[in-house]
Amino acid sequence: MRAAELVPGDTVATRAGTATVVRVAPHGAPEVVYNLRVERTARYLVGACGAVVHNSPCDRAREAAEETSKLHKSFASRAQMGEVGETMAGADARAAFRGAKRIAEEYGGDAADWVKRRSSSYTARDGAKFETHWVENIRTGERVEFKTKFPGGF
Repeated sequence: MRAAELVPGDTVATRAGTATVVRVAPHGAPEVVYNLRVERTARYLVGACGAVVHNSPCDRAREAAEETSKLHKSFASRAQMGEVGETMAGADARAAFRGAKRIAEEYGGDAADWVKRRSSSYTARDGAKFETHWVENIRTGERVEFKTKFPGGF
């Protein structure tokens, strides 16, 4: 949908999910604008709220919705990578971290300093559930080998 066609009550995609259009008003005199093309995508986050905008024709709405869903999942995954996480193996966990020796050989440090952690679970609008796993050095805070896991074998 073209921005000029928006009306109060319409729902638009944002970085955080969706937002409802409250008011549509022109901003003074016309301004020079530029079309931006980026390889492999025509969707961008704009403004403080991170509105999702695109240059694709309206008949590609399904593709735009899929891209928006991927964008939401990407933001969720990045947020998960910033979590403190729950220790799954190593250090004070119930399970031993069997890969600690290999990790220490590859990334340095003592094998006892490496633990395996996981983030909270995220459920996307399409029902897909995932969490992020990584290996972390508890002395240095270094994080390596991030992986997205789909509980239940997605």
